[in-house]
Amino acid sequence: MDSLQYRKLPCYKYEVASAFSVALPDGLACDLGWNSEYLQISGCDLSIKPGYCWDGSSSIAIDSDKDMRASLVHDALYQLMRMGILDYKTQRKAADELYRDMCVEDGMWKVRAWWRYKAIRKGGEKFTRPQPELREAIHEAP
Repeated sequence: MDSLQYRKLPCYKYEVASAFSVALPDGLACDLGWNSEYLQISGCDLSIKPGYCWDGSSSIAIDSDKDMRASLVHDALYQLMRMGILDYKTQRKAADELYRDMCVEDGMWKVRAWWRYKAIRKGGEKFTRPQPELREAIHEAP
């Protein structure tokens, strides 16, 4: 698994500084073959490109090196669900489980990762409901 390089931002929290990829578990977006400016799914790999911004772990969770990769991947997967690229009804649980597993892999205590998992299972669905206008809308300023 790649290491994550990012920079802290004054307004959105974090920005990916160099390409980052992670193998997705079975049943999560495999063979989708989707590509955009910042996110790509090829086979069972999710690639997150430099310039992608995310806000770290949500709610009362305090960001640390033990959840940075997990929060990045989880935020990207939830964004893909909001865009209608991934089906939130069938793939949200796998995304939440991946978050938990990545936290443990990066050194978080299992019980702490389990509590975070339970919190996103309870309150995360509203952040995955499709908003196709996110994919379609292009805005212009003078």
